[in-house]
Amino acid sequence: MGRIRRDSNVWWNSAPHDLSILFHLVPRPVVRTRLHQHTYLQPGIADMAVCDLELEGGISAHLYLSWLHPEKTARVTVVGSRRMLAYEGRFEKRGITLYDYAVDRSTPNGGGVAAPIVPVSHFAARRLEIPAAAEPLGLAAAHFVDCITSGREPLTSGARSLRVVEVLEAADDGATQGGRAG
Repeated sequence: MGRIRRDSNVWWNSAPHDLSILFHLVPRPVVRTRLHQHTYLQPGIADMAVCDLELEGGISAHLYLSWLHPEKTARVTVVGSRRMLAYEGRFEKRGITLYDYAVDRSTPNGGGVAAPIVPVSHFAARRLEIPAAAEPLGLAAAHFVDCITSGREPLTSGARSLRVVEVLEAADDGATQGGRAG
């Protein structure tokens, strides 16, 4: 289980990291959010949240955040029309898996009724090698120092952080609530 906070909810505590990664991978504006928060342990403090984001260009992202999940995980899965990339980012479990797939989208000859299942005609997974893992915080600090000396905008700039906070607020303003602390 994650660290359960008394002074902030799981959305404000954990989502900034996920949103920063999302915006780095997909630098497009968010056009719609739908956040549902669940409160099970402490009145008024959500310990689980699910957020659907729609980004410009028809891209969607789904965040699941929980202090109550029995396994400490950090996963990103990117789904494309022919491939998927899954990244596990927790300490000794770090790894990337590339999945190639194909589905048969054709309709039956003669205009008949299509089967209720879309056939998967190809599915293959392969683990990708990643370089020896350096400490992420050390890499971030070195990048920040390099940006100060070179004058480049750091990945952690105020402008980029503002975008994260704007999405946090927009989603929180329209959030629905569930669960009951007790």
